Amino acid sequence: MSYDKLDVTKSAMSFGKELIGRGILEQTDLANPSLIYSKLESVYPDLQPADFGIDKYIDKSPLTEFRKTENILQASHKEQAQLALFTYYQLVSENYLNFNFHLDERRLVQYNNQDLPINSLEAVIFEEIEKRSKHNVDVGNARMVLSADEYTDFEFVTFITGKFREMGLRQVVYKRKGSN
Repeated sequence: MSYDKLDVTKSAMSFGKELIGRGILEQTDLANPSLIYSKLESVYPDLQPADFGIDKYIDKSPLTEFRKTENILQASHKEQAQLALFTYYQLVSENYLNFNFHLDERRLVQYNNQDLPINSLEAVIFEEIEKRSKHNVDVGNARMVLSADEYTDFEFVTFITGKFREMGLRQVVYKRKGSN
């Protein structure tokens, strides 16, 4: 995917305006990179990219290229704030990669709050990845996010993650519900 036309500064400022419009940031925060980082750190996993005009997953290459051209330690607060905003712009775009599954103690898999039969798991996942392909999502970057009830057998979790491996899906995030 080519990012030649992606203007980091313009994207960051547009994202900042959207965040202000949604009450996540205040105008004065845009001059303080520390405030941007602290306010966005806890909320970015729940932000939907489409709500902010982000139409596809953006890998880290534009951010890496931008950082190569800037001396971060000598950058002004404004430039550091732009870097902070673009960092979270890229992180919010990663939410396109997340496919959320819930495993319960009865050995059921839920996707989009509906029970998903194990024998349909592969078909549903590949269909969902295909639906998101226009957002730059593919098997190589899709992230399976599993949550499980407190009493879900670990063997079942291992079984499901094994199914993901068989399908060539390598990014799996696991969190047990009710624990920190």
